[in-house]
Amino acid sequence: MSTSLRTRMLLSYGLLIIVLMCLFSVGLLASLLRNPLVYESSAQQLRTAQRMVSTHAELLTSISATPDIDLMEKAVRLLNMRVVFVREDGTMVADSQGDSAARLRTQPVRLKLLAQRNEIAFLRDDSNHLWLVLVQSIDAHSYLLLAVSRPRLLILELFTNDFLRPVVLTGLVGLVLALLIALGLAQWISSPLKRIGLAADAVATGRYKPITPTGPEEVRLLANSFNRMTQRVQDAIHSQRDLVANVSHELKTPLTSIQGFTQSILDGVSQTPEEIHQAAETIFNESNRMNRLVQDLVTLARLETEMADLHKSPVDISALVRGVTEKFRPQTAQTGVQLNLDVPDLNWLLGDEDRLVQVITNLVDNAIKYTPSGGVVGISARSRGNNIEIRVADNGQGIDPVDRERIFQRFYRADRSQPGTGLGLTITRQIVQAHGGTIRVEGNFPRGSVFIVELPCSTDLRQS
Repeated sequence: MSTSLRTRMLLSYGLLIIVLMCLFSVGLLASLLRNPLVYESSAQQLRTAQRMVSTHAELLTSISATPDIDLMEKAVRLLNMRVVFVREDGTMVADSQGDSAARLRTQPVRLKLLAQRNEIAFLRDDSNHLWLVLVQSIDAHSYLLLAVSRPRLLILELFTNDFLRPVVLTGLVGLVLALLIALGLAQWISSPLKRIGLAADAVATGRYKPITPTGPEEVRLLANSFNRMTQRVQDAIHSQRDLVANVSHELKTPLTSIQGFTQSILDGVSQTPEEIHQAAETIFNESNRMNRLVQDLVTLARLETEMADLHKSPVDISALVRGVTEKFRPQTAQTGVQLNLDVPDLNWLLGDEDRLVQVITNLVDNAIKYTPSGGVVGISARSRGNNIEIRVADNGQGIDPVDRERIFQRFYRADRSQPGTGLGLTITRQIVQAHGGTIRVEGNFPRGSVFIVELPCSTDLRQS
């Protein structure tokens, strides 16, 4: 048996339709078997006999007064049904089926009522058999009962009846149409799923191609999720390739320097103490550069995989920003950069103090680094609703709008002349996001830039 979704849906719809058709057929049969239309022929026979009674009233009156077998047989041949004569008190006078037949259960009150209303009713005999009866008054003291046995409609007759044939034919046509609709619906649902499966196989072989969302809403949501997943996988692979290429590039320069100066010492090129000291110093500096690069990569990897341990505790962000800024006073005094601080007492927040110090330090250090002598670097902080906003602004050379879109990418440096690994802002962004905050850059190139950090303030700490 096939296990495909299309086949299962088609079989499910087919079985459902067949069950509904069976239930409909059973209900229809039951309705036909109990429908008054079944008795229409018998009722018509009784009405015809009633009209004949009025034309042969003398014969029937004679039988009622003096029951006679010959007259009864004549009446039966005339009316072609069971004929019963009853007194007004319910006493049977004569029965065309003889005394051995099961007696009709007559009630005087009901006989009188049926005669007055001229209605066809059901009466049972002593054997519990059901009869269709029409009561006719002969005189003031007697009634004539015209009785026909209740017709029984067999199920087999229903299938051979002209009335049911169109119903069965219509049901079969409906079944075929329903199966065709079910086939179309199954195709509508299964085709997009099949395309998603083929696209998944393509991804496994390294071919990334988005699929067009079609079909029901749930399938379209699945297709959109698949496209997003594929895009993330593709981005991750590109990022991995870029990482390998960037790390190789960043390590190549210090390794080349280390190798060159080491070789010069081994070959005896560097012989004087000054030359050996210079070579050793270069090796030491390049080793430190490589160590910083490795440490930054480890930190970034932990932050991106959410494996970095953030030791969160209440942090006085105002004191933190002031303390970091004061550490740069000696550096700005030497470079001739003016450092302005505007940080009032703000609400505390919940965070990792060491990591937040790393964020502010990196932003202030970059601002000072790219601001020429005589320039101004401003650090400010304000409460913005449920957030605390920290701004680090400078009036240096600014960041080109093209570079601004990529400034937070790994190893990206807008100015290659400045030292660094190109991971500082990437790590800064990861730390801010790990605290539930955001970071962005604004600027009016070429007149400086502003880095804006927004960190959420804890409700409990804000109230305290």
